[in-house]
Amino acid sequence: MQKKGLALALILIIVIVPLTTQQKTVLSEMGTIIYDFFVNDQGDAQIKIEIDIPLQSGATWLYLPNNITWKMSIKQGIITDSKEVTTNYVFYNNYSFHFKGPLRIEISYYFTYASLIGQKTAFFMSPLVYFDEKMRGLIRVYLPAYISVIETYPKISSRKVEGKYLVLNYIPQVTPLRIMIHYAINETQLTEVNSEIKYSGKIIKVNIITHPRYISIANRIIKTYQKAYPILREIFHVDLDNITVRFKAPSLEEVSIMGYVPLKAKKLGDIYLNILWIRTKKGFFEQIALHELVHHFLWRAGVNPYSLLWFHEGCADYFSIHLCLYYFNLSGAIYRHEDLVKNAEEYLSTSKKIGFIQYWSVLKRPSNIFLYYALSYYIVLTLGNNYGNFTYYSKVFKVIVSKGEINTNEELVDALSEAAGEDLTNLFLEWGFRISKTKARYSIILKEYKVNRIFGSSNYNYASKFIECSKNAFYSGELIQSLYFMALAFIAAYPNSIIVAALIILVIYISVRMTENHEYEPQKLEETSGT
Repeated sequence: MQKKGLALALILIIVIVPLTTQQKTVLSEMGTIIYDFFVNDQGDAQIKIEIDIPLQSGATWLYLPNNITWKMSIKQGIITDSKEVTTNYVFYNNYSFHFKGPLRIEISYYFTYASLIGQKTAFFMSPLVYFDEKMRGLIRVYLPAYISVIETYPKISSRKVEGKYLVLNYIPQVTPLRIMIHYAINETQLTEVNSEIKYSGKIIKVNIITHPRYISIANRIIKTYQKAYPILREIFHVDLDNITVRFKAPSLEEVSIMGYVPLKAKKLGDIYLNILWIRTKKGFFEQIALHELVHHFLWRAGVNPYSLLWFHEGCADYFSIHLCLYYFNLSGAIYRHEDLVKNAEEYLSTSKKIGFIQYWSVLKRPSNIFLYYALSYYIVLTLGNNYGNFTYYSKVFKVIVSKGEINTNEELVDALSEAAGEDLTNLFLEWGFRISKTKARYSIILKEYKVNRIFGSSNYNYASKFIECSKNAFYSGELIQSLYFMALAFIAAYPNSIIVAALIILVIYISVRMTENHEYEPQKLEETSGT
């Protein structure tokens, strides 16, 4: 459910591409730089970078990967000194050097997952192309000759077939840059990786459908699910049936869609994961997989994704990030956390009114969708930090599950308040949510009149049904009926307690008083009208 458009895709393009671009303006060309990407059937690539500078001396630079061993071969000239410094790009350093020329050098390295392979299509994304603006550049991508290009960014300058390769040529006008190519391949037989999660006598089947190239990644996700399931089960108080995950190679428009769960006929479908994101730091892809799994738990617990999408997405990010960072030591999830918090804090520095996220719907995607993710995460994270994180949310979902489902923000705030032990209505009103204050007060009534002690009763399962009837009557304005159901809840919870008798007397007394007030009301209205 993390969807964004093509424009955002080209900006975001993974954690490995920050938001900086500069127009390449050639003042005086000092030489040429040629990038060659040789891609095999499995999607891996041999990278070769050739630099040719005819000058007698000078200095230049380019960005090279810091997590891959690369080799440099000096064909002509001398490099007199060089340095490699870190940058804002997670996986790339700036390699700069002085030379005596003429200079000809060749840099090479092996790049796994250059293309991500699906059943009928594949998606190539080049390593980062970023070099000295005084150099004239050429990029050549060598793909298997049998493929058919569907779409590409940027536009191809020229193409030709050389032996077993289809060669696509690009002349970069802007750097930094990544070449992206969506192309059709011969249909591949997908593989099912099957496993089980055993919890409290229950067996949950896990199936991951993938290209054989990514079986090891599938096993990583299965192990993550196996560790996460018992924790999520204790939080949400529900079980899942079977879990099916499908690894998907993206198109250009789907680059930044990390994962999603389709809603079909008011039920959740399989989990789809964009395998492009396996190229990030370990933990990032696991966070995406957990994010989508949490949606299934939320759905099973009774949280309506149509009317409470903000809470769905906020929880999906909160629980997946928290599990990765604090339970599984998967540090790659920190990038998602930092991006969300940064965007939320930037908005909150100008306005505290964030309640507009309550209108977020699966039927209409906002243009600034990442802000909705960020603010939803901010609220769920803030409540978790204030009231006990997973322990608090376990109480929240116990309340929600006891109701069967929640569909409105009033019901949600009521459950959040009940678990917090205090009324959170004013907090949500301060955030700009449009909610009815009276509808969110039932949990406070339970606390004030000690009715919440029922939750610790051994007979709570029986009493909870009357509590739910009492709450529904309260929301409908039927206060007398609400009190009667509350009394029945006490009888079910404490059949031999004197408090039951006292409560029944209190209910009768309040009922009589309310009836008397109702009888005298017309006379008061007549007097007011006459006056």
